[in-house]
Amino acid sequence: MEVDEDELIKTCSEKAVILNSFFEEKKINADGLFSFLLSSKNYERQIIADEFSKKFGKTIFEVINNSSLNKDTKYITTLLFYNYYELDARTLHKALKEGRRDERPIVEIFASRPSWFLQIVNDEYKRIYGISLKEELAQEKKSDFITFLQCILVTPRLKTNFIKTQQQAADAAQEIIIKGLKKYGTDVELFKNLFVKTSREDLIYICREYKNMDKKKKNLYDAVDENVPKSTRELIKAIIFAVVLPSHYFAFLLKKSIVGLGTDEETLSRVLVERHEIDMDFIRSYYKLETNRELADDVKGDTSGTYRNITMRLATI
Repeated sequence: MEVDEDELIKTCSEKAVILNSFFEEKKINADGLFSFLLSSKNYERQIIADEFSKKFGKTIFEVINNSSLNKDTKYITTLLFYNYYELDARTLHKALKEGRRDERPIVEIFASRPSWFLQIVNDEYKRIYGISLKEELAQEKKSDFITFLQCILVTPRLKTNFIKTQQQAADAAQEIIIKGLKKYGTDVELFKNLFVKTSREDLIYICREYKNMDKKKKNLYDAVDENVPKSTRELIKAIIFAVVLPSHYFAFLLKKSIVGLGTDEETLSRVLVERHEIDMDFIRSYYKLETNRELADDVKGDTSGTYRNITMRLATI
């Protein structure tokens, strides 16, 4: 269905006025605000934000930051107005540049985003910070981890499935066993060909055959966990997980963010915002398979107040 651009802008302009009314109240009706925000798609919220700036001479981000909402709620509300590329660019900049490097969101983004997506993130990074992500990584202290990130950024994953038979998959798995995973952890070309360049279908096939051929019947994910050097271990594991089982991977991230001591609000917020319009149904199913609990129940039990209301809405959409 074709969208009438003029009509869309008009509607979003009207919504900008409604949005402003929520923040003009002495006490913000948070439930009403989030119901209003989530009634629009991500691309619509970006237009609403643009129209808001034109009408009121200030950005919605300034208004959110100066509002009475608590810190976690301000954070997740802000995320709702970013497009997904800008959100990743800002997340990566914070993880790379603010104090000690936080590899968790870096691993998540580089492992789970396709090459074309990362190219747009690279451009958004330059638009916001005046330096591309590629240039930023080049300035980082040289390490296997940074080298692998650079490799992922410039190497598109093949769409063509080259493995057609079980024997071809077995040969590829045998190569991994003979050459050793430790070499795959330090040899960029081998890493690029197997974990970065190989098509998703071929990687699935290779993973299946690897388990059949491994003497201890370990899968490739566990073999990486045991053999690959610590500097790149989590990145390679995440690539296997995210490429082979993408929705399951995000269910795993949500589980890590809310199960156990303390809550990782940034990961919880980011994954819910970025995935709720994409594959949240699948994520919920995998979460229940993994934990035997409902995602919404765990979110409810691990959060509180206004932040709980919006995270639960995102988890159940």
